[in-house]
Amino acid sequence: MMALGSLVAAAIIHTFDVTIIRNIAGSRGEDLVNVCKTLSQEGRYILLVIIAALLGLLASYLIRSFRAAIAVVVTASVAMLVNPLVKSVFERPRPDIAYAVYRVGGYSFPSGHSTSTMSIAVAVILILASSRSVSGRWLAAATVVLVSLAASVGFSRTCLGVHYPSDVLAGWALGTLCALIIVGVALRQRPRAVEAEPPA
Repeated sequence: MMALGSLVAAAIIHTFDVTIIRNIAGSRGEDLVNVCKTLSQEGRYILLVIIAALLGLLASYLIRSFRAAIAVVVTASVAMLVNPLVKSVFERPRPDIAYAVYRVGGYSFPSGHSTSTMSIAVAVILILASSRSVSGRWLAAATVVLVSLAASVGFSRTCLGVHYPSDVLAGWALGTLCALIIVGVALRQRPRAVEAEPPA
């Protein structure tokens, strides 16, 4: 019964995925494709590590702790390592080449670009949220910008026809999980300020 339910769920998800990617492929213009190509370039692994380091350093400056930079880079690195392992478990083929702007190798689920970019975004947000020196307004602005960028990269993968929507959603979930675990550990390890003893 559970196996049958899983097959039905998989069939429903696949139908949803194909419908969405077919509609996008049929309506995308050259300008949108060029924008999506640029966004996908932002998701390249080497560039992502550099972005993670820069954002980590910025977060470190804002909260006065170098652990932030380390946490963001480690989060991105772990996300990049875990993603291929998850892909090897599911072994989901890429979308039909008829929907793709260009051919991409490897498995499809979950999206590596989505995993990595969302892991960095969530890691920085969690670190900023842990600091009393970052105001709520700045945190809200940073959250909107970072999540929007990560979401844009994810959309670009579906727009280019190299990932199904569910690949992107799973990538966001995996990236968020990596950030929650790594940053959670880093924040627990952060030394606490020593309270001054009251005068005798």
